[in-house]
Amino acid sequence: MAPHHQALRAERIPTVNLTSVAVTLIAGYLLGSISFAHLLARNDAEVEHLHQHGAGASSVFWIHGPRSALLVVAGDFGKGVAAGLLAQWLFGPGAIFVAGTAAVIGHNWPIFYRFKGGRGVLTGAGVLLALMPFALGLGLIVAIVTFALSRNTLVSSMALFSGALAAAWGFGSNKDVLVYAISLPAAVAIYTLLARRHVPHSERWHSTTLRP
Repeated sequence: MAPHHQALRAERIPTVNLTSVAVTLIAGYLLGSISFAHLLARNDAEVEHLHQHGAGASSVFWIHGPRSALLVVAGDFGKGVAAGLLAQWLFGPGAIFVAGTAAVIGHNWPIFYRFKGGRGVLTGAGVLLALMPFALGLGLIVAIVTFALSRNTLVSSMALFSGALAAAWGFGSNKDVLVYAISLPAAVAIYTLLARRHVPHSERWHSTTLRP
């Protein structure tokens, strides 16, 4: 192959800084591993409840009530935003994809809590806010209205991601963002179904319908 062809071929091959990727993965995972539900647990019985039912806002609602649940909502959502924005600030927009995925993995399998975490819905939503703020903002409005009507977090989660994806499509987001906006919620949904496949549907619906 001629030298100039080799040079052209080399220019087309993107370079990957493995150190940056490793730092992004580790930082995202550690941020995701901060479990606000576990931080609010007061005794071993509450920790065991979180391990059985998921370390998220819904479980905290049934243990401590709506105010504590809102703290978990803010914390889990915020760490997703923080992971995405920190990665973008350090390594550029493309790093959000890596850090965001790592944050959701950390939330679901936190290293600080025997790898027993939540479902990743709020953390994933926080990552998408860092990636596509206007679309996710509209999705949040849809989710809030849906929750006010249904009081169910599963239905609200579906409304959140569906509304955000529709808005992203309408805003003309690029293909990579759209693929990630589909893939991340889909992975969260699949994990949720698999993690709670042994729970009867009626119990699953009751546990996610938050009525004081």
